Amino acid sequence: MKEYSCPVCDADLTLDGDERPGDAIFCSYCNSTIKIYAIKGSDELKLVDDN
Repeated sequence: MKEYSCPVCDADLTLDGDERPGDAIFCSYCNSTIKIYAIKGSDELKLVDDN
């Protein structure tokens, strides 16, 4: 599990680890749709507001 911050409300979000770039998740705090992107040249993921 990895922790990230919501790009809209900065709430702490915990991802299970099975998410892939292109997946969409929902912030349970602000109800925003968040898209997952891969950071080029890294194993890290980036969360971006999809609204």
